[in-house]
Amino acid sequence: MNTSKKLVVIPADSPTQIEGSPHLDILKKHAEVELYSDFPSTQAEKMRRVENADVLINSR
Repeated sequence: MNTSKKLVVIPADSPTQIEGSPHLDILKKHAEVELYSDFPSTQAEKMRRVENADVLINSR
């Protein structure tokens, strides 16, 4: 059985909607979470942020 955690990426939480949520703390018990609090400045940066994600959370 593969026990590695899945990677959840929040690529642009701006304005802040997800950061600081108690639900995020619960999610971190089950998955690795990468949260970016700014918008990516280029298309390449946008792709770099999500390239290894198993799950994306988009607040828009």
